[in-house]
Amino acid sequence: MSSFKQILCAIDLSQPSDKLLQKAKYFTQNTNAALTIMHVVAQNQLGLLDFMLNTEADNVEKNAIAKLDAELLDIQNTLLDSGIKVNTLIKKGKVSESISDFANEIDADLLLIGAYNHNKLEKIFLGSTALKILRYSVRPTLVIKNNTPSTYQRVFIAVDFSQDMNTTISIVKNIAPDAEVVLAHFYDIPFEGILNHYAELNDNQLMSYRTEIRENALKKLESIADAANLDPLKSSIVVAQGSAVEKILFFAADYECDLLVLGKHEKSLTQELLLGSVTNEIINTSTQDILIIAHQENQ
Repeated sequence: MSSFKQILCAIDLSQPSDKLLQKAKYFTQNTNAALTIMHVVAQNQLGLLDFMLNTEADNVEKNAIAKLDAELLDIQNTLLDSGIKVNTLIKKGKVSESISDFANEIDADLLLIGAYNHNKLEKIFLGSTALKILRYSVRPTLVIKNNTPSTYQRVFIAVDFSQDMNTTISIVKNIAPDAEVVLAHFYDIPFEGILNHYAELNDNQLMSYRTEIRENALKKLESIADAANLDPLKSSIVVAQGSAVEKILFFAADYECDLLVLGKHEKSLTQELLLGSVTNEIINTSTQDILIIAHQENQ
């Protein structure tokens, strides 16, 4: 773990932020990277406080920022005592845009955010702020969802063959250098129903078609593993037919993985577009931490 230079940790200063800070501390200690802890105050929050307290907006903002400064200073002093190089920052504005813009400004190698189940709705849908950050961010973004130890034991990488796997595996090795790696690809037969209806394919022909797709996928994954110098004793390859969401969740649990790695394409990185449906559903459903890596469409 030596290539990370800048790590940005965006916190909301709620109690569950503790596990996010523990992960940030671990990664910073093991990479010798500079850590920035950032909190964004949304303008609408200040306006709501002003309305509820019926006080002057300047006083509300001044008091709120002073309290946040004190909380961040406590966090900073605790981390400094542990030998962590850390800066703290408070910004005002739109939360998702401010975090993503600042991550780009400091050229962050890793962005850490939390996904907390504050209420029943968020058990179905990840907090809207976290999803917006993921839509905007072009930085590797680690979503902390659980209380597992800082060191990941087994990493599940979902591969769709459009990703830059050299970049993906390099980032994974920085985050989890000693973890076992599972490379997995899931597929459906394109237009299988139509082919079967119009071409009247028999079972042997369909089986041959499925076998060909599976064998090609296995060869590609083996090539990826070889190029990345993955230890055969600490890596596995999975190829299966079926729904990507269901298969990812099933095999990640079956292999007892504590980190999932998913990709997204930069052409979808606008606030108007949702994350890819597979990525979106996995994020909302899984219990593991999730690393999202953006890839350019031409890769």
